[in-house]
Amino acid sequence: YGTVIQGRTRLEERFVEGDDDVGVRLRQQIRVEIPVERKSLTEFLVWNETFYGMNETGWGQGDGVYQVRNFAGFTFPLPEKATLDIGYLN
Repeated sequence: YGTVIQGRTRLEERFVEGDDDVGVRLRQQIRVEIPVERKSLTEFLVWNETFYGMNETGWGQGDGVYQVRNFAGFTFPLPEKATLDIGYLN
């Protein structure tokens, strides 16, 4: 029990049918879970995920930061080690 901070990094290749350009992007997410009450299984959840284009393509991907997603809400435990996240995504 207690506050949990997690990070996740993804490197993705992206393709568009009919175009030979390959887009590469990096996605970095930081996630923080804070218990609502002591020993509670329900947690307050906030996260940020930022998308970085690693190259420009002919089909429209640019380089640099092009999307930032922010989330605030709650996470609830479900059976089979699953969770349900409910909140606001901006």
